[in-house]
Amino acid sequence: MHEIRPDEFAEFRFIPFFILRFLALSLFAALAGRMAVAALDYIDFVIFGAVMLYTLQHWLSEFGMNLSPEAPLHLDPFAARFLGLTRIGQFSVVSEPAIGAILMGLAGAIGPLVLWMEWRSLRKT
Repeated sequence: MHEIRPDEFAEFRFIPFFILRFLALSLFAALAGRMAVAALDYIDFVIFGAVMLYTLQHWLSEFGMNLSPEAPLHLDPFAARFLGLTRIGQFSVVSEPAIGAILMGLAGAIGPLVLWMEWRSLRKT
């Protein structure tokens, strides 16, 4: 692979902004009691997650397809998966989500249920 440089990943500069934005929108939704703000926060969270997964797959493909000709091992170009099994040369690599990714996926999955339950309770009052 070519050399990995942290300044190459613009995403790292934007992630703290998005986390603070999630926090601000969540606090505003809780304090204001506005369902629309909570829904906007959820949509923002889901879009952020999808963009980050797309970006991760892009970088995995970028680094696997642009191999250095000076590398001591010569492999065919490959596109590693961010989830599942990838074969690279004679190696098998398995990528699995860690606890942070599992919790983010769980939060994304239960978000519509929570919004629906809140909407129902607001309709009754």
